[in-house]
Amino acid sequence: MSKLQYFLVSALLLIANRVQAVEPSFTPLPDLPDGRVVIDALSANGEVAVGPGFRWTREAGIAAFSGIATDVSADDAVVVGYREAARPSSGIEAFRWTAETGFIILDHLGAFNQSYAWGVSADGGMVVGESGISSVAVRWSTDGRVTPLVTGHAQAIAASADGSIVAGNAISDLYSEAFRWSDGRNTLLGTLSGDLESLARDMTPDG
Repeated sequence: MSKLQYFLVSALLLIANRVQAVEPSFTPLPDLPDGRVVIDALSANGEVAVGPGFRWTREAGIAAFSGIATDVSADDAVVVGYREAARPSSGIEAFRWTAETGFIILDHLGAFNQSYAWGVSADGGMVVGESGISSVAVRWSTDGRVTPLVTGHAQAIAASADGSIVAGNAISDLYSEAFRWSDGRNTLLGTLSGDLESLARDMTPDG
């Protein structure tokens, strides 16, 4: 075999091995004792999946999780969501969870404890959602402090990788319109011709 032939064969074997290494696989998740598993978010590395009442890792499998997990950071370290608050405060409380700290309850607006965390930035530093009896779109910093972003009835759904840009939905007259928030300015994104509303569900890492 000539050197050229040897090189070509080696290159083909290397390509074949790489193709084989990235072949997709299907991993079924077992049902929880109280119902079926519904995945709401997956970490960027594919190692952690979360949803209502569970957290799944490739290493440990599925485990019950207290509350409704709605999103997970790109590195799988931070899980956010909401759960029923412990009495006597009651209500719904948004949380930020890590293996090191456990559940950190996030601040809420107003006297009534009602907050929902819907998304977390890729770096895990910022959490977005809604809070208050009128459901104001908000953002939480790492220490759990809450900042309102959009006045009126609105919900923040997703954040850019560093949490500086937020997307969500502003609700008025029973209809929703997607918005993009950046540098303290909120921009309504409008609707398609003939549609009454628009909804934002996610956004790119750069916003």
